[in-house]
Amino acid sequence: MGQYTVDGITWNYTLSGTNATIGGDTALNGNATTQGTALNGSIIIPSTVIDSNNVSYTVTCIGIKAFAGASFQTITIPDTVTEISQQGFSSCNGLTTVTFGNN
Repeated sequence: MGQYTVDGITWNYTLSGTNATIGGDTALNGNATTQGTALNGSIIIPSTVIDSNNVSYTVTCIGIKAFAGASFQTITIPDTVTEISQQGFSSCNGLTTVTFGNN
């Protein structure tokens, strides 16, 4: 699993070809970031992640239980995301607003 930091949030991801899955492909609640379920406020998922070799990958998927149990209130999902895996947002009781990209 790789990590990419942007706007003060370190995102965990796994790769498949030129695409990335936020939160990887595990069943751990809140595995999308290193903050686990302690995310607060407004979250913006990046449309790309950059690995340690400075190679960019398109974020196309939100992984299994990636945000499960997190405490944020709003989230913005970029146009690049075409799949949300099972229970990606389960038990996000404070989630009130989801904004999807233009597509």
